[in-house]
Order: sequence, then C-alpha cells, then structure tokens
Amino acid sequence: MKRKRLLPFFLFLLLASNAIAQMPIGEWRDHFPYNHIIMMTETPDRIYAASPTSLFYINKSDNSVVRLSKVNGLSDVGISAIAYNTKQSTLVVAYTNANIDFIQNDVVTNISDIKRKSIPGNKVINNIYCDSNFAYMACGFGVVVLDVKRNEVKETWIVGDQSTNVNILDLDFFQQKIYLSTPTGILSADKNSPNLVSYTSWVSDTNSVVWNKRVSEVEHFGNFLIAHVPTLDSSYTYLFDGTSWLPIVLFNNSKKYSIISSYNKLVVTYAAGNVVSFDPNFNQIRVLATYNPGFIDSHFAKYDRTGDLWICDNNFGIIQNEDWNEWISTRYLLNGPNTADIWQVVGNDKMMITIKGGMKDNWSNLWTGGEFSSFSDDSWTQYDRWNNIEIDSLSDILYACVDPNEPNSFWLSSWWKGLIHVQNKVITEVLNAQNTPSLEANSSDTYIGGLCFDKNKNLWIVNSNTDKVLKVKTPNNLWYQFSLSPYANNSPVSTLTIDSSGYKWMLLPKDNGLIVYDDNGTISNPSDDRVKLLNINLNTRVSTNVINCFVQDLNGDMWVGTDKGIKVFYSTADLFSTANPSPQTILIEQDGYVQNLLEFENVTSIAIDGANRKWIGTSKAGLFVISPDGTTELGHFTESNSSLISDEISSLAFNQKNGEIFIGTKKGLISYRTNATMGVEAIVDKEVYAFPNPVKEGYNGEIAIKGLTTNANVKITNVNGVLVFQTIANGGQAIWNGKNFSGEKVATGVYLVFASNEDGSQKVATKILFIK
Repeated sequence: MKRKRLLPFFLFLLLASNAIAQMPIGEWRDHFPYNHIIMMTETPDRIYAASPTSLFYINKSDNSVVRLSKVNGLSDVGISAIAYNTKQSTLVVAYTNANIDFIQNDVVTNISDIKRKSIPGNKVINNIYCDSNFAYMACGFGVVVLDVKRNEVKETWIVGDQSTNVNILDLDFFQQKIYLSTPTGILSADKNSPNLVSYTSWVSDTNSVVWNKRVSEVEHFGNFLIAHVPTLDSSYTYLFDGTSWLPIVLFNNSKKYSIISSYNKLVVTYAAGNVVSFDPNFNQIRVLATYNPGFIDSHFAKYDRTGDLWICDNNFGIIQNEDWNEWISTRYLLNGPNTADIWQVVGNDKMMITIKGGMKDNWSNLWTGGEFSSFSDDSWTQYDRWNNIEIDSLSDILYACVDPNEPNSFWLSSWWKGLIHVQNKVITEVLNAQNTPSLEANSSDTYIGGLCFDKNKNLWIVNSNTDKVLKVKTPNNLWYQFSLSPYANNSPVSTLTIDSSGYKWMLLPKDNGLIVYDDNGTISNPSDDRVKLLNINLNTRVSTNVINCFVQDLNGDMWVGTDKGIKVFYSTADLFSTANPSPQTILIEQDGYVQNLLEFENVTSIAIDGANRKWIGTSKAGLFVISPDGTTELGHFTESNSSLISDEISSLAFNQKNGEIFIGTKKGLISYRTNATMGVEAIVDKEVYAFPNPVKEGYNGEIAIKGLTTNANVKITNVNGVLVFQTIANGGQAIWNGKNFSGEKVATGVYLVFASNEDGSQKVATKILFIK
C-alpha cells in the first residue's frame, strides 16, 4: 500500500489550457484527451469526472477545474470506474488493469492487490458500489470487497458454480439482498449471509426476462430494482418488486447506455442521443436531445444534490444542465488532443502534431479515422468531424511535417486520400491523383507515406505503390518525380527523412530495407541522381528482419532502430563513394557480458537532444537515455520508476528550443522537460537568460541558463568575483543546482553568469538573483 499527496494542476473556466508556465527541468506534464468523459460522481464540495486516461474535478464554490493524472499523484492511467464512499469521505478510482486508488483529503492511497494477483482471465473492474465502510468492485472474475476505512481487501467472492469465475457487470443492494448482473443473468444473495465468498450462497434468478440474458445493469430506484437487458439494436428494462419482474418502457425500447438513480430521480442515456429523466412514478421529467447547440452523445448522466443534471459526453467533456432551465448548459471541456492512441507525434519548437494512424503488418489499410491534433502556444487544436467536415472523407493518416515556409501550416500524408494541407487550423486542400497530375494512384487510391521538407523548403513525399515513388513539390508549386528502380517498383515505402547531406532515406516496410537517394542538388535534372539499397545486416553479429525507425544525430551518423536493438551508419556523407556501406553495432558491457546496445529490445523510436544524447523508445521496456556515443546508459524511464504512462513507446519528438520531449504511447501522450536544448549559432545578449530567476526560497530544482551555443563554457561568480560554479552547456543550455563547489546552497544575493562559445570568440553575461 502506497500513499502520496496530490499536486493539483488548477484550470480555470471553460476550455482551460493545460499549459504550465515555464515548465521546470525534470518535470512531466500530461497531454490527455478530455472530450470523452465516461463517468462522474459527487462529493460535498466537488464534481469528479473521469475520462479513460485521467481524472479532474470541479470545485463547486468557484467552478475552477483541477486536473489529476499519474503526473501529479494518481497511481495509473486507464480509468474504468469511480465512486464516492460517503461514510469515509473517500473517492474510489478503479483502473482497467485492476489497480485501485483511494483519494481522501487529497492523499492518494494505492491498493494494488487485484492488479498484482495472478488471476486467469478477465480482471477488469466494471463498476463500483459503495455502502457503509466498504467499496464493492464488480470485476471480470467476481466481486472484491474493499474496506475503505482500513485501506485493504476484505474478501473476494467467486460466485460461479463450483467456484468458477463470473464476469460481474454491475451490482446493487435491494431489500436486504445483493444483486449481481452478469452476461448470463442475475445472481443474488442475502446481504447478511456469513459466507458470501462461497458460490453456494448465490442463487440464479430463473425468470425468463433475465434468465440466460445479458444484464448490463441493476439499479435500485424507489421500491424497485431495475434490470437493463440490451440486445444488438434495442434495450429492454424490467422492474422487480422483490417477488416478480414486470416490463417497463422507459421513453422507448431503443438502445440505452446507462440507467442511473440519483436523488430520487432516474436518468437514462440513449444511443439515439437523448438523455431522459424520470420521477419515482416513472413519469418523464426532462427529455434532452441537444445542448443548444451541439448534439448529445452520452453514456452516463446523473443528478447532483442541487438538482443539476451532469451529462458525461463522448465528444464535449462534461456538461452541467441547470435544474431550473434545461436550455442553459455549462460545458467543461479541458484542452487536450482528441485521442490517447498515438501512432506518431512529430513536430519542432513551434508545433507538435499527434496522429492516431497505424497500418496492418502487411501494409494494408486499418481504416483508422482521420482525426489528428496540433499543439502550439501551449494549447491543443483538435481536428475532427465536429470542426472540419473534410475529416469524414479521410482515413489512415500516417505522418506529418511542419511547414518552414509559413507559420501555422503543416502537411499530413494519408494511405488512401493523398496529401493534406492545414493552414491556420483549417484543412485547405487535399491533393491526390485525381486533382494533382504529379501524384499517382494505385487502384484509384493515392498512398502517401513519409514526407519531409529539405533546407530549401521543398516538400518531399513518398507516393507509394507507384512507378515513381519519390516526389518533390517546390515552394513555387512545381512538381518533380523520381524512380527508385530497381528497389521500389509499385511497392510500399513508408518513412522518409533527409540527412545533412541532402540524402533522402526511405524505408521499405515489407522488405525492411533502407533506400538512400541523392538528387545531387539538382531536382530538375535526374540524370546525375544516385540511389542505393543498404543492407542492414551486412557485417553485423546480430541479424534482423525488422526496421522500425531511423534518425541522424548531430555528428551526421544515422541511428537505426530494429527489433533487436540499434545499428549505426557512420560517415553517411560517404555512402555513395563506399561500395558496400555497412552499419555497426555498439558494444556495451552489462553485468560482466559484452553485448550489442539494447540487443534484446524492440526499438520503436529514437530522438536526439541538443547534447546529442539518444532518447530511445521501446515496445516493452520504456524509454532509455544513452550517451552521445551510445556506450553509456544515462537514464531509464519506466511505468514503475517515473510518471511515464506506458512502457510501450510508439513515437518520440523533441521541442529543441526548450528541451521538452514528447512521448507517444497507446495510452496517451506525455512530455518531459530534459536538461538539454539545441545550441544557437551565435550568442545574442537579449536571448541569454536564466530560469527560474529569481530563485526563490525553498526551490531545490535545477537552474537553467538558456540561449547558448553548443558546449558553451559557463562560469558563475558572486558580485565579488569569487567563482562558485562552472560547467559546459548541454547543447545550448547550462545547468546549475544552486550549490557551490562544496555542495552548499549559495547565500542570498546576485550571481553573475559569464558564458562563451568553445573558442572564446563570443561572450555574454547575465545575472541570477538567489533568495535563500
């Protein structure tokens, strides 16, 4: 059992940004979607709302919003249910992996017993029912009873015949009995039975309306227990008075999502977009079909003690509908991307773009929806069918790149619809073989893989499954196309990157080969062009058939991530003058054995920071930080030792200006502020500054001196000229822990920072105020 105090992030008013001004070095921040809210619950002074990735609450006193996630205190991600235990004033949070948090007075106590226990089959927690000091967890294998007062598991009920597991979808108490809903009916037992852990205490209801039927919910309302029996396209409800079942039509028999009793009212949400509430006599109180404006898509709704109706929407966050006027609604939609499922995160110091994307192993279409998001000025913009009608016609967006020609502009590739241009948050054009002669189709579809701008602001793309795969669009909108024959004729080509020599590196995903193309700087004259296929296994000890990623470091070397670690092509400028360029593996010593760097890891993404360190994402082992030459492990972030939300990393991207790395996973996007930035070409006085400044009392973090050239020399003195610290910049940023050479915190006062580039030809000075 672990306890930790929440460190809340406060968000005020609607559409509140998740920006954190001057994010400290070594800190994390989440970038989770908050449009899809699955459940809410009420405490005396707060409304808690849960999304699949995180949690937030609304203070009733001032309507301020506080966001909670693994970054600032929760134990996990992937919330499945929440409930409030009134007697113990404790919020119970259940996760999809069966982990559990208790939150009391903003202190989180983790109960990981179910998560850690080896239970065959389904362990998901479907719902929570609180009574007295206990929280009853409806689990995929049975019921777990938690003692909230003692912070422990009290007992586990395995209720199937002969003590077999049963998927418990919901539970409720009614007339001194406990009722469990399952995929095959309803089980019940006396609430006061001394042996609820035994299956012999539980009886199946044999009434035909529930017998051998999927009962998704049981809900106590007034003098009745309600059973919800959904079918493929409809939903039926039945009332139980303790003796017999009677059918009842609640508004209609169309498909329902939830039936919730609260404060003597019943609220039902419908797939058709209605939210309908009833009084204890099942008379309709309110029928809502729109937010005025905006259509309802809700799977959960509930009243609070003041009579306001709270609607958890799949697209618009959580909506507070006033009790006195159903036409007045307040929307709480926190800023974030539109999905937690990240295939790619790409960008630069101006903008980050997230893509859901993805392809099948054979590079056939997944038909993933065309939604994507962009992040700039510490705010997210969502591109979905609600704000861009073109999204409905797009699918399988794979890659993106930010346009250096103009601000607020970027391009995306679709493995179906071609090339997409976004300007000023609007999709302005979709280019394909039907409207752009230089693009080619295969069976009427335009398959675009990687895309990248070169230093001359030309946009290069791979038009896959065609005769001339490589194409370029100039700033003047002229198009040129190039053949990759004999290596890529009518075959898929995915990733594209351009190195410092102007060479175009491309991946053949089916053949797991690397193609390098050189246009010799003359895109209008293909006669002097060169193309080469690289053998990733040439002269290496460990062979592989899977290439996942590649990136050039600051020394000009190309680092290639495979399913068996890392391989490096050195001296890439000499590729075409070398007969058979071969990669090298980096040998490291670990536990007394010499092995290849990350030989046993599936490397999914590599990013290079301003100090030329390698940040390496893997499919199972989290995020590694490796020294510039690859021989030393400098750090290793995992779910268990950090705020990293998943050990399965799908994509990495750096904001090199502030050193923030964005980490894409299937559970969501998170970022971390590293201590390195990209160095500037020349020191400019007004762009060199220290952060934080002033350094206030109680601050124990790192102090950054920013805006330096790569590997700048930095010295810090007091006002009397006494040297207290000196260092070499990490890329373009120097780090000081606020201590002198003796390891003591420096005294209150002004400290002078003197920095120069490596040869001393450029110098700058700035000041730091230190308050001890």
